[in-house]
Amino acid sequence: MIRILFVSVLLASTPVSAALPGTEALAKLIMSQFDTNSDVSLDAGEWQTGAGKGFREMDGDRDGDIAPAEVDALKGAVTEETDDLTATLVVALIKSSLFTLDADRNGSVSREEYGAVTGDVFKKLDADQNYSISQDELLQLPARLIGL
Repeated sequence: MIRILFVSVLLASTPVSAALPGTEALAKLIMSQFDTNSDVSLDAGEWQTGAGKGFREMDGDRDGDIAPAEVDALKGAVTEETDDLTATLVVALIKSSLFTLDADRNGSVSREEYGAVTGDVFKKLDADQNYSISQDELLQLPARLIGL
């Protein structure tokens, strides 16, 4: 239903990320949307598939770029999965994380910018290098992308 995350797609790790408001909800949402075999971990295939679907869902106008307003528009769908305050926090985390990928600094994230790093993000999140991402490793996503 809401394969919005990649995203939300997507970088340096510290335990601080667990303290960021909304991080746990974001990790749970990604896991619920990407974990197609329900084993509570994400393999590289699940990650890539989920990230691709997430880009398509975030790109509301289907122009091949994700603009800030398109991320803001996710709030309604996220609210269906959680409460209003948590949805606001999750969307803020998605937005902060996603726009670190804007390599050309034009204010939007292209399919190319997004796709260029999804595999790298998987590798960085896979802290124990077992070729899968656990719920605990997924909690590191905002810190790895925002650079906390």
